[in-house]
Amino acid sequence: MDVLRTPIVWIGKRCYRKSYIEATSNRNCSEEDATLDAQICDNYSDETCDVGISIESKGNGYHAFVKCPNVFFGLIIGKRGAMKKKIESETRTQIQIPRHGQDGDIEIFGIDRTGVGSAHTRITVLIGTARHRQPFTHFISIPVVNPSIQAKFEEFKEEVLQNCQGEEGIDNTLFQNRNKLHITIGTLTLLDDAEIAKASNLLEECCTQLTSVILDGCPLLVNIRGLEYMNDDPSAVDVLYAKLTIDDGSERLQEVADTLVYNFTSAGLMERQYDRVKLHMTVMNTLFRKERTTSYAITSPKDRECFDARKVLKLYGDYGFGSLHIGSIHLSQRLSTSLDGYYAADSSITLP
Repeated sequence: MDVLRTPIVWIGKRCYRKSYIEATSNRNCSEEDATLDAQICDNYSDETCDVGISIESKGNGYHAFVKCPNVFFGLIIGKRGAMKKKIESETRTQIQIPRHGQDGDIEIFGIDRTGVGSAHTRITVLIGTARHRQPFTHFISIPVVNPSIQAKFEEFKEEVLQNCQGEEGIDNTLFQNRNKLHITIGTLTLLDDAEIAKASNLLEECCTQLTSVILDGCPLLVNIRGLEYMNDDPSAVDVLYAKLTIDDGSERLQEVADTLVYNFTSAGLMERQYDRVKLHMTVMNTLFRKERTTSYAITSPKDRECFDARKVLKLYGDYGFGSLHIGSIHLSQRLSTSLDGYYAADSSITLP
């Protein structure tokens, strides 16, 4: 990272400049793991701007609330309460955090409005930075549950294992589960019931815009044909996916995907990674290799063992999986399985 051009981090509708600190993949933010976050707090330039922060008068002072999943309470408290005491001392405020195992907002009290705003900003930055280190928990998906496509996928898998045997890194663990074939729209990190409910409600609110405005009540038919890989070297691939084209040649599926991402990023529930969603159906992924043999989620590229896809692309580069009528969009739970074999869903909408 160029320290003179540090990245900008958007947390909700607020923007912060992020200092370079090596990330960690620790899933639980506990009181015993606050050293990194103390550095974040130290490196934060305390130029307070309380625009957009709801600060109200209370008695002889002011108070404000910070929405925070309980997984981050230990982070704000810090080791033996050090982080909480540090923020309180430097901003001349008092901070109340719900007890262990309880949900609720963090409340900030102070006699000075600027101090309350500063404490709010510091806590928000800590939460936002920690959230960026969490693996995603949910994703918006289009299920590919067509039996014909699933059968063609099984044929593809069997032929690759038979005809590409001996190619570096290729084995049975690389392939997607036929019952979990899907098109990914975007990923989310939802850390409590309130965030899941917010995302579920937003998906349902998007339904009318998608079905009436973009699709105009007409069905969406997609042809799945051809293979492509994510990186630049076909001899060292992590993800191999099938390409999508719309039967009528329109951009309707792209518009549906981009609209969903726009709405979810605007609500602070998703981070935009690209200008446009890269529409694809993953068929082989090195993440599957570890997910099926370990109990933890891979968070570092170093944990992945790539494979040589050159022969697969040569033999099956134009492989046809079939046509799909896109009938629904799900808010799917990562690393889950429902009764029908697909990912469990917290919410879903139906398309024409």
